[in-house]
Amino acid sequence: MKTTVLLVEDNEDDIFFMRLAWEKAGVSHPLQVVQDGQQAVDYLAGMGKYADRQQFPLPCLVLLDWKLPYLMGVEVLKWIRSRSALKTLPVLVLTSSVQASDIDRAYRLGANAYLEKPSDAAKLADLVKLIKSFWLSAIRFPTAPGE
Repeated sequence: MKTTVLLVEDNEDDIFFMRLAWEKAGVSHPLQVVQDGQQAVDYLAGMGKYADRQQFPLPCLVLLDWKLPYLMGVEVLKWIRSRSALKTLPVLVLTSSVQASDIDRAYRLGANAYLEKPSDAAKLADLVKLIKSFWLSAIRFPTAPGE
């Protein structure tokens, strides 16, 4: 069984192109999408509409935009790292912000990688292939909570 990847992204166009790149790269891991920081926390906590873990399983990887409505990516990352069950969950910040302060802060708060969101579909497809070959193929994940 392939484990889920959670994409936290508020831009509809970026979601569309990510789904397209996911398919083009042949990624077999299901991609769940939430569109703001509060939904990300609710999803990861299994709260509200995300309580059904059959439909909304804990992800093996989070792709986190940095600039989000309701809770910014920095707040989501802080929340993830404050939960013992999620401390080892790999989080890749995927954003258009290349400010040194954002990059430094993300790593200080426990991001596993900080990736600049490509500006075109072909470059995004290349990035997804890299994510697939390393994060979803080469590395081994810690045991999921409850296992």
